[in-house]
Amino acid sequence: MKAIILTSVFAALTFTADLNARNVKTYINEEQTALGLNKEYISVDKNSQRPETRTNYMYDADGRMTKKTISRWIDEAGWVSVSKIEYNYGEGDLVSYATHTKWDKNTENWSTKSDCQINIYGSNNELLTIKRMEIDSNIRTNLITQK
Repeated sequence: MKAIILTSVFAALTFTADLNARNVKTYINEEQTALGLNKEYISVDKNSQRPETRTNYMYDADGRMTKKTISRWIDEAGWVSVSKIEYNYGEGDLVSYATHTKWDKNTENWSTKSDCQINIYGSNNELLTIKRMEIDSNIRTNLITQK
């Protein structure tokens, strides 16, 4: 859990530093629902006020991030999805696996192929290894969470 929090903090700091270097302002919207918290970060150019990116974070009722979605602003089309990461948790609120899926411009839908990161933990909840694999949603498989 500490690794997830530290990684999130590092990513936020890097994201903020990058935005400041590019003369970007970020607006934040939050919505609390019965299912959890949704946070939306919209980055706009400080000079032109043109939207650039939108990042949505979804958290469940226990405060665990379940999904992150990134979109870019295209003047002719509006918000266009770029990618999403979905998190699945096992025992001890540890991330069992995370899937990263890109937006398929040709089909105008999420790609059927995703990169999956499977985390394997020891008996003391220490991260032992990470396995990466590609999954295809057209092929039916079941991921098993390990104790």
